[in-house]
Amino acid sequence: KPRLNILPVTPILWGVALSVYLTLRLSAGVNFWMIFIIAAPLQLMLMFIPGVSFFRYSMPKERGGDE
Repeated sequence: KPRLNILPVTPILWGVALSVYLTLRLSAGVNFWMIFIIAAPLQLMLMFIPGVSFFRYSMPKERGGDE
């Protein structure tokens, strides 16, 4: 199901945004809070644009008669 693709990607997206923010905040002392403003449209694209998927889940086909 393509809509399930958003489930693993959402925490990855926000985790990367938080990692970049904390790295810049702690190492360079820069308060680059705008990284979250960049991540928000990416999240909206994942939610509302049909056909956007990063993972392809395939279910194995059941074979009959192999018993």
